[in-house]
Amino acid sequence: MTDDLEERPPFTTGLRILARLTRPAARRMTVATALALVSTVLELAPYLLLFLAIDQVIAGDADAGSLLVLAGLSALASVARFWLWGRALLISHIAAFEVMHDLRLEVARKIATFPLGWFTRRRSGQIQRVLVEDVQRLEVLLAHAVPELVSAVAFWVVGAAWLVAVDWRLGLAALSLAPVAFFLMWLGMRDSTAYVRRITDAGDRLHGSGAEVIGRLDVVRLFDVGGGLTAPVRRAVRDAADADVQWSERYAWQGTGFRVLMTADLVVVLPLGLWLFSRGGVSLTDLLLVLLLAAGVHQPLERAYRLGFRLTWISYAGAVVDRVLGTASIPEPELSAAPDGADVELRSVRFRHDVDAEPAVDGASFVAPAGQVTALVGPSGAGKSTIARLIGRFWDVDEGAVLVGGVDVRDLRVDDLMAHVSVVFQDTFLFADSVADNLRVARPDATDDELVEVARAANVHEVIAGLPDGYDTVLDEGGGGLSGGERQRLAIARALLADTPVVVLDEATAFADPENELEIQQAIGALTRDRTLIVIAHRLRTVVDADQILVVDNGRIVERGRHDELLAAAGVYAGLWADTLAAESVDLGSAVRGGPAGGTDR
Repeated sequence: MTDDLEERPPFTTGLRILARLTRPAARRMTVATALALVSTVLELAPYLLLFLAIDQVIAGDADAGSLLVLAGLSALASVARFWLWGRALLISHIAAFEVMHDLRLEVARKIATFPLGWFTRRRSGQIQRVLVEDVQRLEVLLAHAVPELVSAVAFWVVGAAWLVAVDWRLGLAALSLAPVAFFLMWLGMRDSTAYVRRITDAGDRLHGSGAEVIGRLDVVRLFDVGGGLTAPVRRAVRDAADADVQWSERYAWQGTGFRVLMTADLVVVLPLGLWLFSRGGVSLTDLLLVLLLAAGVHQPLERAYRLGFRLTWISYAGAVVDRVLGTASIPEPELSAAPDGADVELRSVRFRHDVDAEPAVDGASFVAPAGQVTALVGPSGAGKSTIARLIGRFWDVDEGAVLVGGVDVRDLRVDDLMAHVSVVFQDTFLFADSVADNLRVARPDATDDELVEVARAANVHEVIAGLPDGYDTVLDEGGGGLSGGERQRLAIARALLADTPVVVLDEATAFADPENELEIQQAIGALTRDRTLIVIAHRLRTVVDADQILVVDNGRIVERGRHDELLAAAGVYAGLWADTLAAESVDLGSAVRGGPAGGTDR
């Protein structure tokens, strides 16, 4: 399946998308453009006034008073030009910031309607780039590109017409190099989208791998002897640098040619002008005016050159934003059905992560009765976590149905589903905010006493009380400073505060040490009271008392029953249990020897 953040349209399509995205700013941009055009006319005024001054001097009609008047008018025109130009940029910047503000909100609101599974298939750096960098690039288009390009083109068109009007031969000579220069720039820009894509893709990978390394610097320092952990970061840096260098090298000669040709008018105009003057074909005044205009008429096109180089990035960014806005939201009914009870049922569910992939869940059916504990166990990659996410409607099933309280989750609005189902993952995420606010994510109106109550139930109150500011302690991003088990218990407290009738625990004790595992198990005990609990278990000992154990293999439910029944059946579960006992005996032997197998006492 093609990723909607990776597929890119042609450059011209990107420009059409930009025109649509920036349409709300049309009125302000019209005013800014008008002011930029008047500023451009005033930019040409000094050339005209200088021409009049030279003409008076050559004709012998000049006097101090008239020259001072012309100088004063030139200064006034320059002041008015810069004032109007400043106003044009002010208005264009206001328009740009308003569009960015509205567009960021629109993208954020749109992303909030996506199935949660959409996020699991993408790097966080990609999504961050859409909201921050890609929208930000549109600011360049509105705040700078439109007024500056209009000004540059208007200056060039008026200047070119004036040159031809003064002397058509010299005018055409002065303009003869421009078509060649723009052809070179077009050659350089022709395939630039491919390079931008390579650079951006490498940047996305750099964001993701860099964040992982920064978040685990302790592990990197201790174990990255061969550089394997930091290899993705180095590879992304090299890929981005290589793509940037290749684009720069490819564009270097066209860009250099453009800039040389844009400043080489005098090479053509001066010899021709002197030849015509020597033959009486042009007056000295006209020759001087043409030389002045030829030296300056192409100068504003330097702005077009720089902005044209950036338009590839801007059109690319607009296309990415447009694809996100055009992505299908999770379908929601106008009115939710009302669940009757807290049973969870899967009916012949089939689901693929990608169209061409093997089914991650293949015909799974089961009922998790209300108020009971149902455990999902099985080999790694068997489909347990996918089943958990289907219950939370991270994705919609391809076939079959997932029901909560007898209601298909697709017949519930997202808010109503979340009011019935809480999901606690093994990779708990905490915001860079106070402990209290992290808990209140589940219920913003919760009182302080309620926070303490759920924290006590989750065996994490003593941990919070020991923090510098208790419940007001601001945590580092991701909950840094707390152990994995402590973060897990905070997440369980959050689920308790949400007070949903159904709770899904995904590998809650997978990475906990023995002490934290006991605390987490007691916290899970608090969750089981009057709730339907679905537990994905990595450690089988944690679910031996479950009311129902479902064994998942290759996306199918291959066994079901209680612990003793499954052991007696001598099937897949019995094999997993034997592996568990064997692993525990190895761990015990290592502990007796004072460390990992093969280790030595110190």
